[in-house]
Amino acid sequence: MEITRNIPALEFLKTKINIETIIDVGVQECTPFLMKAFPDKKHILFEAIEEWRPYIEDIYNGMDYRLYNFGLADTNSYVELEVAPFMLAPAENSQSIVFGPAKRKIHFRRLDDVALREKVPYLIKIDVDGGELKVIEGGAETFRKAAVVIIEGRLHGAINMTTIINFMLEVNFKLWDMFNLRYSKEGQLIQCELVFLNISSYEKSQYNKQ
Repeated sequence: MEITRNIPALEFLKTKINIETIIDVGVQECTPFLMKAFPDKKHILFEAIEEWRPYIEDIYNGMDYRLYNFGLADTNSYVELEVAPFMLAPAENSQSIVFGPAKRKIHFRRLDDVALREKVPYLIKIDVDGGELKVIEGGAETFRKAAVVIIEGRLHGAINMTTIINFMLEVNFKLWDMFNLRYSKEGQLIQCELVFLNISSYEKSQYNKQ
């Protein structure tokens, strides 16, 4: 059976899957689609760039959230990185912002080493521009408590959509949906949000019964 839906992907998902806590990895200043879909849930935010803190605090004011100012990877370390311009550029809803040196030591931790005591199951969103697999590898136990994982995937590059989809299958998550599709001027897909369900949730969905 095929269906056509005109409501946003996450609103549709909320009718199918129980989600108690949002874990947002690489929040920058905010993730509007998660704020809109889950305004009544606690949001655990991870952002390695310190300068985004006041904007996050302003935008998430009134919501239940906690902010961690470090990045996530597969090891606990400090790594000196050249922070790419796109990581520092304000998004459309930002004010003017002044950043520190482009080259800096970034603190990384494993997600499994962060003491999370929030309700499960989790929805985990990852937008870290190439470091997605390291985040997952450093959070294997945490991901086992997730019902939904959303990863920004790109069509091309070393870590592309195919790489992510295959990796997620290995850790028992199956692609369920895509949204926020973005295209080049020539009309080719560039990137989108990939929505994965853990295998047990996926097997309960109507799509597995077709």
